[in-house]
Amino acid sequence: MKKLFSMVLLALVVFALAACDADPTTHKTSIEVRIGEGESQTTHDITFDDAEAMNLLDLLESHVDITVETTDFGPFVTAIGHLEADERSYIAFHKNGEPAQEGVGTITYNDGDVFVFTLEVILSGLWLTLQDGRQETTVYATYDEADEPTLLDVVSTAFDVETSESDWGLMLEAIGFIEPPEGSFIALYHNDDYATEGIDMTSFENGDAFTFRLTWWDEEAYIIHYTNLASMMIDAYIDDDAQTKVDELNPFVIAGLYHLDMLEHVTEPTIELDEEPTTTALLNAIIAGRAYGQDVDAWVAALDAAAGVSHAYPASLFAMALGDAFYADDLEPFLANLSLASQDIDTLSLIVLAASLYDDAAMTEAAMEALLDVLYETPYEDNGASFALAMIAVESTLDHRASLGEDFADQQGFALAVRLLAYGREDGLFYWRLGDDDVDLHFTSPQAFLALAMLISGADHAFDFLRGE
Repeated sequence: MKKLFSMVLLALVVFALAACDADPTTHKTSIEVRIGEGESQTTHDITFDDAEAMNLLDLLESHVDITVETTDFGPFVTAIGHLEADERSYIAFHKNGEPAQEGVGTITYNDGDVFVFTLEVILSGLWLTLQDGRQETTVYATYDEADEPTLLDVVSTAFDVETSESDWGLMLEAIGFIEPPEGSFIALYHNDDYATEGIDMTSFENGDAFTFRLTWWDEEAYIIHYTNLASMMIDAYIDDDAQTKVDELNPFVIAGLYHLDMLEHVTEPTIELDEEPTTTALLNAIIAGRAYGQDVDAWVAALDAAAGVSHAYPASLFAMALGDAFYADDLEPFLANLSLASQDIDTLSLIVLAASLYDDAAMTEAAMEALLDVLYETPYEDNGASFALAMIAVESTLDHRASLGEDFADQQGFALAVRLLAYGREDGLFYWRLGDDDVDLHFTSPQAFLALAMLISGADHAFDFLRGE
C-alpha cells in the first residue's frame, strides 16, 4: 500500500514539473477605439492576447479600415473608419483622454486603454495690424475656410469693430484702439497695397496681411488735433515737473519755457556753481542765464578755457554756448573731417543744431541727411529721448511744424510729432521706451518738452537766444 501511494505521489510531482515547463495559458484583453465625434462616432472593442507584442498600427490594421502615409516622422494616419483627411484637415488621436505623445507606428497599448481618433480642421489665418501713430499692434486671426467668412467676419474675431452703411458701402467707423477724430478715417492696406474695396468686399487668401491705419484727409484738423494733444502734455508737465527741472538748470526745459514765453510760470533759479565747476555745469548755467537775461560773461570765459573738441557731441553744445568764433575756429574744422554716417542719432542732432545756429548750410544739410537716414532705419521705440532730440533738430532747421509734415513722415506715413506723442503719458511725462520695457524716467521728458514747445510756439531754433554771444 505504501509502495502504491509513493508511486502515485511521484506521478503527481512529475506532472506538476511538466506543467511548469509548458506555455502559460493566455488571457484575452481589449482596448476601445472610438472614431469620430458626436452622433457619428463609432466604437470598436478590439481584443488581443496579452502576450502579443504589437504597436497600435499593427493592431488597428487587423480590425479597422485605416490608411497611413509614410513620412520622415513615421506613419501618418490619413484615413480611419469613416474619417478621411484632406488638404484642410488632419486626423488626430488621444490616448486615455490625453493627446498621444507618439505616432501610431510606435505607441503601445495595454488592457483597458481608450484611443479616440478625430478629424481636425487646419484653420487658415490672416495677419492683422492696427496703426494710429501712437499705438501699433499685430495679431494672427484664424478662420475656417468652410465657413466662407468675409474679411469683416475674421477681423471681428480679433478686434471690436464698428461700421456704418453709406452710399459707398459699409464704412469702418472704429476698430480696436483706432477711433478716427474728425478729419480722418481708417485706411485699409492689403499686403502693403491700398485696398480698393471695403472690409466686407475685399477678398483674401490664407496668410495675407491687412493693415488698418489712421489717415487724415483734413490737414487743418490734423494740425489742430496733435497740437492740442501736445499742449495738454505741455501744461501737465509745467504744472507738476518744470520747476524741479528749472532748479536743476536743465537746458531743454528752460529753452522750452523760453519759447513758450512761460518762464514766469516758474520761479527763476538761483545759479550757484562750485569753485571748480564742470563743463556741463558751466554750459547749463550759461543757457539758463541767457534765457533769464543774467550776466554770464564769467561762466563763458571759464567754459572757453576748459572746452575742447574731442567728440562732436559735447563740442556742439559748447559751440552753442560760446558763440560763432568757437564754432568756426574749433568745431567746424573737426566736423569737416568727421564721418557723419558713423555718428549716432544724438550726436547728429546736436551737430545739426550747432551748424544751423551759425548758418553753416553745407554742414547743416549733410548732418540732417545723415540724421534722417538713422532716424528712419531705427525703430522709433528704441529711445524716446533720442527721438525727441532729433525732432528738436528738425524743428530748428526746417520750416515751422516740419515734424508734422508729410516730407518727414516714416514708412507708415506718420509724422515725427505723432510718433513722439506715442511716448507721452497723461501726467505730462514720457516713457523712455515703449512696450514691455516702459521706463518712467524724467530723463526723456525734458527733450520731449522742448520738442513739443517748439511745435506749439513756432520757434525758429531751439537755442536761438544764444546766437551772437
